[in-house]
Amino acid sequence: MAEPAIHLMRHGHSQGTPATTEVHAAPDWPLSPAGIAQVEAAAAHLPPGVRAIVSSALPRARRTARILAHVTGLPVVGQTPLLDEWRSPSSVHNVAASDYPAGYRAWRCRRVAEPHLAYEDGESLLDLMARANRARGWLIGCAARHGTLLAVSHKLLMGVLLRLDQGPEAFELASRDDWEFTEIRPFPDAG
Repeated sequence: MAEPAIHLMRHGHSQGTPATTEVHAAPDWPLSPAGIAQVEAAAAHLPPGVRAIVSSALPRARRTARILAHVTGLPVVGQTPLLDEWRSPSSVHNVAASDYPAGYRAWRCRRVAEPHLAYEDGESLLDLMARANRARGWLIGCAARHGTLLAVSHKLLMGVLLRLDQGPEAFELASRDDWEFTEIRPFPDAG
């Protein structure tokens, strides 16, 4: 018998996300009305065989999972902060890159070479990698219990999760990835 599959879905568009620039989202940003519509539309395109949904503990991912459950009838069987987005420093939430503090810009230049360093109250890349490894184990366990799984999470965390073998460079690659809101990707070799 084949191992259950795991699929990763980015949450819907959140309130506060500007249309023209990338910013670090505050943890409490909820889905926007456009995000709710995206999720409702995406529910019709879930991969075949999905038996259950899990999500990050952040509001925009939890709401995405609840909407999907309501539309599809699939159960939400868990949520965990292991699937939360990379914890960016609170001083750069909703700040355009052109307005980043000088210290944060300097940290960004060193973050891969010195992955143990964190900026202010943000998460270091080593801490993110360790959390992504724990998230991988959690997802595999959930899939073993519930069958093929849809995990609703966030761009940077999922990008790192898909590139765990690349070490701290995974963060840089994930940050440049064009993972659209409600886009679903398979989590290969999860078993």
